[in-house]
Amino acid sequence: FDASGRGYPGGVVGSLHGKGPGGGNSGVGASAGGGGHGGFGGCNLTGYGLTNGLALAPLGPGSGGGGRDASNTGGNGGGLIRIEARGTVAVDGSLLANGANRAGSYAGGGSGGGVFVTCRSLAGSGAIAANGENADAAKYAGGGGGGRIAVWLNVPESLWPRYFADNLGAAKTTATPPANFTGAISAAAATVSKTPNPTAGTVVFLTPPPLGSVMLIR
Repeated sequence: FDASGRGYPGGVVGSLHGKGPGGGNSGVGASAGGGGHGGFGGCNLTGYGLTNGLALAPLGPGSGGGGRDASNTGGNGGGLIRIEARGTVAVDGSLLANGANRAGSYAGGGSGGGVFVTCRSLAGSGAIAANGENADAAKYAGGGGGGRIAVWLNVPESLWPRYFADNLGAAKTTATPPANFTGAISAAAATVSKTPNPTAGTVVFLTPPPLGSVMLIR
């Protein structure tokens, strides 16, 4: 699945500020800022795209980068990939939600989008990515911040409301994938941007606490 550039749109003539809750600032007469999501967007002269959404449960796409004019339009944020499975999710291809489609050296990059998977287990050797889009550092444009990736492993549906409310309780979180998944996972910020640079997004693997047991003795 490739949802790159399928999130909030970047800034264009008539509406140069990037769209979305972390939209990058416009660059009228200057360079534009990058969109933010899991991480901040890269800065331009007037600011940067802010972080937004939940690390534990990404439910929204990435935000667009700012634009400057008709020849410099902001990159789109990455879209949202949502997978619900009762068994194993095997990723041997790719799940991509990267920022994309920036045009012109003075435009800001789109932020990474979201990937949210609920399953019994995760396996495979493919790639999962929600990366921010590069900009042109030489022209002082800001790149996109990283997106958000979350994988819930063997979480009973009865606990979903708690975790959607960002209430971890005794659950465990880590950024390290399970041993059966040997592929690459990334919510990186753009690697080319005006400073201050955009920041990385979030990667969370959530496992619930062990379920209790009841023994009846008659």
